[in-house]
Amino acid sequence: MNLRKSLDEAEDEVAVLKKAMRHNSGGGVPHVKVKEPEPYDGKRNAKTLGNFMWDMEQYMERSGLSDDETQVKVVAQFLTKDAKMWWRRRMDQIANGSVDDITSWDEMKKALQTHFSPQDKT
Repeated sequence: MNLRKSLDEAEDEVAVLKKAMRHNSGGGVPHVKVKEPEPYDGKRNAKTLGNFMWDMEQYMERSGLSDDETQVKVVAQFLTKDAKMWWRRRMDQIANGSVDDITSWDEMKKALQTHFSPQDKT
């Protein structure tokens, strides 16, 4: 009988611990994994670029990324193909002083829009 009682108590404790682990320390709010945005490849399509920027904003907000420098670095990690090549060139230009540094998400958005907006607006 004592073994059964001990097992029942242990099961109850495990259930409580599992419930606690499903919640973060933020007042019992369930922990939700933040979906990473799809990378941006430099496609000159207003919808694709707009969706990328929206997804990045949502991702950074939900991930608690509010520091400007960190935001720029995180966004750069989601650039691929032509967009990554643009960023690499931009970093070289920043290093040699031919263009200003991008130090915030707002500056990064403007630079992306300037460089990757569709050429034909018809």
